[in-house]
Amino acid sequence: RDSISICDRIFHSPSLKKLANQPANTLHFGILKDGDDIIDEVVVSIFKAPHSYTGEDVVEISCHGSPYIQQKILETLVVKGARLARPGEFTLRAFLNGKMDLSQAEAVADLISSTSNAIHKVAMNQMRGGFTTEIKKLRERLLHFVSLIELELDFSEEDVEFADRTELKKLLIEIEQTIKKLRNSFSYGNAIKNGIPVVCGKMPSEAFSVLKQIAISQKTMIHSYEEISLSSVKTNNFGITAKIESPSFSYGTLSCPLAGRYQLINLATAIAAMERLHDRHVVSIDPVKIKKGLENTRWHGRMEVICKNPILILDGAHNPEAAIALVESLKNMKKRKALICGMCSDKDAFGFASAFKGTVERVWIVPIASERNIAHEVLSSAFHQIGCLVSCQKELVNAFGEAYKWATDNDGIVVAVGSLFLVGEILDKMNSGILKWEGKKLG
Repeated sequence: RDSISICDRIFHSPSLKKLANQPANTLHFGILKDGDDIIDEVVVSIFKAPHSYTGEDVVEISCHGSPYIQQKILETLVVKGARLARPGEFTLRAFLNGKMDLSQAEAVADLISSTSNAIHKVAMNQMRGGFTTEIKKLRERLLHFVSLIELELDFSEEDVEFADRTELKKLLIEIEQTIKKLRNSFSYGNAIKNGIPVVCGKMPSEAFSVLKQIAISQKTMIHSYEEISLSSVKTNNFGITAKIESPSFSYGTLSCPLAGRYQLINLATAIAAMERLHDRHVVSIDPVKIKKGLENTRWHGRMEVICKNPILILDGAHNPEAAIALVESLKNMKKRKALICGMCSDKDAFGFASAFKGTVERVWIVPIASERNIAHEVLSSAFHQIGCLVSCQKELVNAFGEAYKWATDNDGIVVAVGSLFLVGEILDKMNSGILKWEGKKLG
């Protein structure tokens, strides 16, 4: 609050005018003196409360760009009664004096530390009130919605519709859209502020091109699983083995107990992500620990071989696309195959079943622990159409027993599939001893 009077103690105008007597938002030429010594010729800007950045009296001194001159001015002002501002204090005072809200104050720090055009744009928009404006709009809509609801409740016994249902529905949609917009902007802002690199698994080239363009526009890096080299690949019924290398590391030959060739892509994507974290000093890569981690990897419900002799696999595939990926992996397992299947009624049963044509010969239909459980007639019809022998069981334990006997007699593989509800129930009941599979259990 004494900034102008303190500056007057070292500022000397050719016209001998005092800064304290000058109007706000004016510029003044003069010299700064430390006693009889001239420090520099300067231009002083005066801003008076409440029309300043902080909402208080502020003086800005424009001097020549010498570090010595700047330091000398600061030292002289401190001797005359000023003190050095703490980090962020100007913005803190602006916030406390109501010149900006918390989101704008946060944006100032982001603006100062911005290192790219994308980060700068987000911070500038937030500092200028873009986020605040959206919050105010959301608050207004919520208050309007609450007032309509309260009106209906207060006069609920009257045979009058005070709130138009169409208007209410439209208002709710607007509220939902605003919330989604704010939520997405938060995720976007944090991602580009931190310059988070993107690591992509296998996807259509068109999709990768779109992501690449977005990454370029946001000044961040995009990486692909293909940066990781996999050679000497071997797969069996219980996992995969491959020699793994990248431009930065040589991992040697690693094994992972996840069946299915698509796990090679997941493996490469995971290692690529780890290397990006290593680049950002979040983790330190140790190939020995990577090897140990892969050997102990478990992914419940994703081509999960939980027993062998005979082989029992759990997979949460519940749509045609996932079923096709599962079948591609099963084709590499040279044994006869059968399914224990349960699904939700809102899934594409016929599209799902058609993926298994020519791969599976026997299916046990079981209910799942969900209100959306599909009618067994629908699911059995879907598998009948692809030529499977189908049995419908009301109890999972009965299907389990029959499937185990079939797999033992035919040296076959049984896959429990169709729903994560089913996968979870099997794991739970096997751990509690309700379901038993006499073969050797893995893990």
